[in-house]
Amino acid sequence: MLKAMRRNVKALSVSLWIVVASFIFFIFYSWGTGGRILRENINVIATVGKQEITIEEYKSNLFQTLQRLSRMQEGRLTRAMIRGMGIPEKVLQDLISDRIIFFLADKLNLVATDEEVRDKIINSPEFQRDGKFIGFDAYRQLLAYNRIDLKDFEDSKRIEVLKEKFINVLTSSISVSEKEVLDAYKKEREKLSIEYAVVDISNIQLEKEPSKDELKKWFEKNKDKFKIPEKRKGDYVLIDIEKTKGGVEVTESEIRDYWGENRFLFQIPEKRKVSRIFLKFGEKDKDKISERAKEIVSKLKTGESFEELAREYSQDEKAKEGGDWGFDYTAVFSQEEIKKIQEMNLNDISDPLELKDAFSILKVAEIIPAGVRPLEEVSNQIKEILSYDKAQRLAQKRGEDLAKEAKKSKSLSKVAKTRGFEIKTTSFLPREGEPLPEDPSGSINATLFQLELEKISEPFMTFRGVCVIQLVEIQKSRDAKFEEVEEKVKEAYTTQLKKEKAKEIAFALKSSIPFKTFETASKDANLKYYSKEIKRMDSIEGIGFNPYAEESIFSLKEGDVSEPLPFENGYAIFRVVKYIPADMSEYEKEKGKIKNSLEQNEKNKFIQAFFERYKEELKVKFNQEAYQKVVDEILGRF
Repeated sequence: MLKAMRRNVKALSVSLWIVVASFIFFIFYSWGTGGRILRENINVIATVGKQEITIEEYKSNLFQTLQRLSRMQEGRLTRAMIRGMGIPEKVLQDLISDRIIFFLADKLNLVATDEEVRDKIINSPEFQRDGKFIGFDAYRQLLAYNRIDLKDFEDSKRIEVLKEKFINVLTSSISVSEKEVLDAYKKEREKLSIEYAVVDISNIQLEKEPSKDELKKWFEKNKDKFKIPEKRKGDYVLIDIEKTKGGVEVTESEIRDYWGENRFLFQIPEKRKVSRIFLKFGEKDKDKISERAKEIVSKLKTGESFEELAREYSQDEKAKEGGDWGFDYTAVFSQEEIKKIQEMNLNDISDPLELKDAFSILKVAEIIPAGVRPLEEVSNQIKEILSYDKAQRLAQKRGEDLAKEAKKSKSLSKVAKTRGFEIKTTSFLPREGEPLPEDPSGSINATLFQLELEKISEPFMTFRGVCVIQLVEIQKSRDAKFEEVEEKVKEAYTTQLKKEKAKEIAFALKSSIPFKTFETASKDANLKYYSKEIKRMDSIEGIGFNPYAEESIFSLKEGDVSEPLPFENGYAIFRVVKYIPADMSEYEKEKGKIKNSLEQNEKNKFIQAFFERYKEELKVKFNQEAYQKVVDEILGRF
């Protein structure tokens, strides 16, 4: 139940999220490329139109999200995991998407009433037991147990109602015809039996290497391909957090207090030991297997051994072990089974649960209650957390003092030397790519491109610590000199020559096919020959996934030979041996899914068009410095 709850807190309808995500992605991209910067209000982390997202709101949402994740990870959530999953960005994306929905819903005069929110909660699967609502007292207790604020949760449900209303109002009239569904099914299921040959440039040798004069001549015609991008150089100080740890001390009382105040971080979730009897069925014997499952449950209720019946009837990999899956079943069991297990009590045996192609009978053999890892087990982990937190705060304070004094003197280098910091100078760095070894994420590159010449940054976090940087020189984007890019020119020109030769070989192969079999013609040309069955969206051996080639091949008739079709490393020639029509036996079963998918695509297009209409009013601004400080502060606790 709790897993379902965590998925549903801040849930976003998939169709709308796709559009919202594409709409606001530029915010996070632009942090490295110079986006809209919010400077007007130091207490605001972002604005969407006239709506504000405060620093406190973001901090609270981020911390609560990390608390829930930490409980799921049994207190083993690390800063690297948090950054790797992009949690800080995703939390802010959720808040921004909420503001966008409020804005658009207001345009349509939509509101979520208290009654609608109440119905949403009552009908939420995470608050159902045996098909009925667990009651508001149990609902509130469950939220409290999981440290989820009641108002925040109900606000999230209100947002869900608004999102659903928004989608329904905009797209309720959108539908697709039966013919469109049938055509999509046929297109998805039809196959071609093909033969083909690939001319790969990696197998082509040029008669001679291009001369320098040839390269220069070709370079002059293609200069735009080799422009040198703007690059920037800076003086910087990096205050290494690991080295700063030597200047901090963590006491036993601090470790004990942290454990006492943050026990939720070290929770061990409840574990359930489960056994299963798994009975597979096909279309022809489904009713028979259903009766067998009911008979087995009847035997179990009269006291027969679950283990013995599992050995006799079960058809999964644990049958020989009496159906005992132990505590590690979640990666294998279906969501329906996992949900059912969470609803069962100790020693309960479920009725037969119908799955896609099997019936499942479940037993909860053991329940280990949730607990907290003891202090002695997590003491070293807590010491590391507190040590890092103190070192980070110390490094941040040193960075702030350094930046403040450097801005007064207008020289980071001068102040750094006076204060005993090591000052380094970057090479000329592009906006993207070529990060420094101590900054693999490219934060230094990004910060350089947000500064004016001679300006000094606020302290910001890098992979290794707190950095302060001064922009000292700018190289404008310019045309490259031949000598600077000679190797790149040679590689590009050689590739072009090989592709031209590959195209000639492919045309020669096509011209020889009327007089030979395709296979013989391919082998005579020393080309690899393939014979395959393919369907749309397949990766074609020797070529990979290539939508252009796929469309061209499926437009051919039986016996037709394609023109030479380009792919990344050369050309290929195809012949359609046989058209294999779609198997219609699954159409009635699949047409509902296909119809939903087609309608969803049309709805996404419509919603995107609606977003575009209000694009200017939905300008998003952000306070990068505030964002970075909040993230650094919260992650310092992990």
